[in-house]
Amino acid sequence: MEKNNIDHTFVICAYKQQPFLDECVKSLKNQTKKSEIIISTSTPNNMIKKIAKNNDVKLVINKKTTGHINDFCFAYEQAHTKYVTLCHQDDIYYKDFAEKILTKMRRRKDVIIGFSNYNEKRDGKTKKVNALLLIKRLINFPLIFLGKFKKVRLFTLSLGNAICAPSVTYNKELVKEPIKHSDLKSNIDWDTWIELAKQKGSFVYVKKPLLEHRIHENSTTTSVIANNIMKKEDYIMFKKFWPDWIAKKLVKIYSKSEKSNTLKKGKKVDMFKIITVILYLVLTVSGLILYKYGANKNFAISFTNSVFNLKISFISILGLLCYLASFILYMTIIPKFNISYIMPLTSAISYISIFILSAMVLGEKLTINGIIGAIIILIGIVIINIRR
Repeated sequence: MEKNNIDHTFVICAYKQQPFLDECVKSLKNQTKKSEIIISTSTPNNMIKKIAKNNDVKLVINKKTTGHINDFCFAYEQAHTKYVTLCHQDDIYYKDFAEKILTKMRRRKDVIIGFSNYNEKRDGKTKKVNALLLIKRLINFPLIFLGKFKKVRLFTLSLGNAICAPSVTYNKELVKEPIKHSDLKSNIDWDTWIELAKQKGSFVYVKKPLLEHRIHENSTTTSVIANNIMKKEDYIMFKKFWPDWIAKKLVKIYSKSEKSNTLKKGKKVDMFKIITVILYLVLTVSGLILYKYGANKNFAISFTNSVFNLKISFISILGLLCYLASFILYMTIIPKFNISYIMPLTSAISYISIFILSAMVLGEKLTINGIIGAIIILIGIVIINIRR
């Protein structure tokens, strides 16, 4: 197979006999820009061998180590290129996956990982929108523009694991191991992204969905949700960033979104309301931070006449558009909630988020009065939520 991406390798981590491996391999062979493809397994069998042979793909067998983490590390070692994508055997990669990811990663010398938006594959059908996907897209939104900032990366990870593991392409020059050695079962990836986010460098996020992540009864995601493992480990992860009461709130929202496709119709409406509020908060905070950040940069556009003189950067324009969109969205929120509850709640969350991000992104100093004010507001949020 002719290779266009001599600096990139797909390594498929194959395990036992799964019916979707051949479809995954064919999706990688169908890429617009070809890369080397390797199948790595610690459970060799006739099915895997046949698929590798029929598709003219290299097969490597891990004979020395066992276990999920060791299998992934072994697979990672088999690639000798700068960029490596560890593929899940159940997933389908769109034909422009490698082209889109690598084009964006190659623009930055300090890129740690690149990853993309995704769709879900459930019961043979492609799901482009559900509660979990919407929340993850909202969390990742700031990384489109601010992935080079360590504190922004960590802030997005403090809100949940929005990075789709099979979409991740690693820069092997900066990432020695693709997965952290951990006792966690469902959140090993999340724990790994946090460690990588602490490194010097940048994350690259492609907002276009570039693969279909398959959810089925034999998948790891399905089993850990069914056994309540994910909920317990989500709490452990949120506790790394937040006080106990906030961590519990985040787990509650996150666990609801994980079951979004199985909720009854009445509960889906409630979930939609929650997503609308989250979107409003993201747009409001992003709008103000982007406008202020752009105001500190060189001007890109100037509007001048005899009376009016305005100079504004493209980043500030983006901030204004986000803030305008948040205002329009807020007008749709007000009729759906008790105004005496939703106004102070959203105002408080916006203030605290802006207070934190102004220090993280803009480098503004945190004053004692500001910290005391934030604490008082947090107490107010707790009081508002009592018995609700």
